[in-house]
Amino acid sequence: MKSPICSWIAASMLVATLVQAIDPTNPPIDDLDRMVRLIKPTWAESGWSSIPWMIDLDKARQKAAKEGKPLYVWSMSGEPLGQC
Repeated sequence: MKSPICSWIAASMLVATLVQAIDPTNPPIDDLDRMVRLIKPTWAESGWSSIPWMIDLDKARQKAAKEGKPLYVWSMSGEPLGQC
């Protein structure tokens, strides 16, 4: 099993190779369009962004209680992909 740091290094090397292959001062438009289509998440992949998230926990708790709905709390510490 590869460690996360190995995967990160491999991805960094790939990005560095791509950056060197493209002139950043004048990249071809068709290449940029293709890269955007490859990188940009589809609507199905980013459906979570259509949820009206609340950042005030107290207001969210009150709204959930008023509507009789459960409360989903997303809390994290550190990097989402692991510690370096």
